[in-house]
Amino acid sequence: MKANIRCLLALFLFFCSQSMLPIDNPHFYRALRFWDEPRFERDKLSSWQVNSGFARTSHSRDDSGKISPLFDIIGPQNMQFLGSNLPNLDPANPIDQILIALAALPHNGTFGKLSFTGNFALFECIGEYYQNLFNGFFLQFHMPLIRSLTISNIHFEDLSPTDNSFPNITTPEWQALLDDLGPIFSRYGVRFKPTSHRTGIGDFSFLAGWAGTYQDSCVLDFLDASAKIGVLFPTAQTTNIDQPFDLPLGYNGHYGLPLKFDCAVGFFDWVTIGFHSGALFLFKKDRTLRLKTAEQQNGFILLAQNKVEIDPGTIWELGSYFKADHFVRGLSLLAGYSFTKRDADSLELKMGGNGFDEVIINSDERLRGWNMHTVHAMIEYDCADTLRDVGPRIGFWFDIIAGGRRIFNAHLYDLMLGLDCAWVY
Repeated sequence: MKANIRCLLALFLFFCSQSMLPIDNPHFYRALRFWDEPRFERDKLSSWQVNSGFARTSHSRDDSGKISPLFDIIGPQNMQFLGSNLPNLDPANPIDQILIALAALPHNGTFGKLSFTGNFALFECIGEYYQNLFNGFFLQFHMPLIRSLTISNIHFEDLSPTDNSFPNITTPEWQALLDDLGPIFSRYGVRFKPTSHRTGIGDFSFLAGWAGTYQDSCVLDFLDASAKIGVLFPTAQTTNIDQPFDLPLGYNGHYGLPLKFDCAVGFFDWVTIGFHSGALFLFKKDRTLRLKTAEQQNGFILLAQNKVEIDPGTIWELGSYFKADHFVRGLSLLAGYSFTKRDADSLELKMGGNGFDEVIINSDERLRGWNMHTVHAMIEYDCADTLRDVGPRIGFWFDIIAGGRRIFNAHLYDLMLGLDCAWVY
């Protein structure tokens, strides 16, 4: 009987190593998922974990941290200067005449600005596999097996003045642009869709690490620590630059170098206090993007494009937690906090620049990075009384955004299923 069970476990390990074969976690469009606790130091210990979660929202947190409509994450879209300094603008073309006439009008506060609203929904299933080797060394494979992002009901509110000031909401040049948005977008290859859906895998990560445990203390139950380094591979789909509100399933084609450090101390046989720090260094990549052509432009809709080298900002993580570990048989509770920050991206023009200004393209609010404060809560039940052959676990996670800037205000709710195998013969 035991031989059959071990054979099944070996097959399960093989399957998981093939299907779970990736630290694609911090994203501006949903709360940060809780990081790993320090790896348990035991030779040949195998662990599998699958998290399935969802998030949804119709709001974002803007540059000041204020709750705003979903796509006002970087402020309202400034459409008055949509055609300013646009390469190959043709004054004889009726469509371009609208853009030229609108940009020539005086600036008047919120004139020409649109507030874009919409609904965001996410479902994802994350697979992880750990394999301890010897003397504290271990391997980790992490991958979003399924990530589904849906944007729906995208529409806009005109913020232009409604009083007798000039220009205002009734100005003919402004109404001409609103009436001909479809032909304008078509001329410049922009495909505006009120609904956008994208499903696929995320970015795969492979990490190697070392874990250690210190237990020779009269005060502490234990002191655990683990450190790991790895490679993030860009296996996820990138954004379509012709769809203004498209979202990436991973880090938009960039390779990454994740570094993680975790430690925890135990007291009174059930209290654990832990700390986490991490960084994800993303590497440069050449890509064609939609770019700003005037300082006044703002938003997700841009008409001009050119090839650039993208130097992406580093993502930083800091966190801590309190855990009541197995305080009632296999039941554990956890509460934690994390702060996540992505540094600003920078762009360098390629192909001679083609008339673009490098200062202007780098003034794009979308490049400024973001930060997020997240509160984490978990309830977990470990079905194993001791670390034996097979130890299944089940847990529920609640990752709640408590603050931040330039992020979607999307809380994450997770079901976790885990399995530990000590391979005790």
